Amino acid sequence: MAEYSHLLSPLKVGKLTLRNRIEASATSLQEFDSRGFMKPSGIAYYREKAAGGSAIVVVGETPVITATGLSHKNMFCIDDPDCMPNLTELADAIHQHGAIASLQLAHGGALCTREFLKGRNPIGPSPMINPMGDPVDGMTEDQIYEVIEAFGDGALTLKRAGFDMCQVHAGHGWLVGQFLSPLINKRKDKWGGSLENRARFMLTVVDNIRKKCGDFPIEVRISGSEECEGAYTLADGIEYAKMLDDKIDLFNVSVGTVFNPAGRTVASPAPYNPRGMNVYLAAEFKKHVKTPVATLGGINTPELMEDIISSGKADVICTARTVIADPYFAKKVAVGKKNEVRHCLRCLNCMDNMLGPTKKLYCAVNPKIGR
Repeated sequence: MAEYSHLLSPLKVGKLTLRNRIEASATSLQEFDSRGFMKPSGIAYYREKAAGGSAIVVVGETPVITATGLSHKNMFCIDDPDCMPNLTELADAIHQHGAIASLQLAHGGALCTREFLKGRNPIGPSPMINPMGDPVDGMTEDQIYEVIEAFGDGALTLKRAGFDMCQVHAGHGWLVGQFLSPLINKRKDKWGGSLENRARFMLTVVDNIRKKCGDFPIEVRISGSEECEGAYTLADGIEYAKMLDDKIDLFNVSVGTVFNPAGRTVASPAPYNPRGMNVYLAAEFKKHVKTPVATLGGINTPELMEDIISSGKADVICTARTVIADPYFAKKVAVGKKNEVRHCLRCLNCMDNMLGPTKKLYCAVNPKIGR
């Protein structure tokens, strides 16, 4: 049997066939113009990931409503009616090298700030003061349905622009995940309280996408567990997964919430954390769902990836930093040049620069990234 035969094998996801089991994960690359459209440098960033052999290339976090959903200063404006040419160019760049084009649909909710929302208060499931110190307004019923419709509209825009699938961001404490979390969702109506009620927003978002887009494949990124007191557990995550199982085409099982500082470190493990420390979450999901499952978290060697896939712990390896350090990771592994791979150090230099004064994604071992 060929080396890494499981990692390099195809996989059916909805109506799509992945050329291997490597997904280039969504990253928040700040390469947008003042109107919120992708610059040529940003398009080149995603084109190179496709050229490097990844099966799925996911364009980073994109708010479905710019006016209320911005969680960073510069983000793609998918609700701008003039976005279509730019979005089509982005899909074409990914398709140029045979990869599946996807994009992460999101809404920052309570994680937005007044600075990004032109002085308006952020909105979320329940009133609170967010980690940045801004007051958050609890969402009205009309606002809830406005966001639900916007997720469906955003997915339809993607489909019309030539994208192959979409990813719904329901993890890490973004708006969909905020509704799932008893830590944040204190509502007393049908959108809060019981586990079933907290899941209602996520399920309705997915149903709206399916209604508007038909068999357009849907991936959902979800925290398997929020890993902090008062939040939801792995047992809860499994129940959410069961509710989603017949509705989506790929689970993307992450971990943690940014509402807990400790939870931020587990989704993007640092050098002192074990490689593959989050795989147990995906492995547990696999026991309860029939939909393919992706795992993530400091998985940066082909040997570890092959072991995860071959042992049945997950079906897809979702990686961000591995293909920042070396966009050609998949291709080098496939042609027997694994010793030429430029490995990610897990140093988080990429994230530090994105959040720092430069607002640029730079890499400690790949000087081309961000330039």
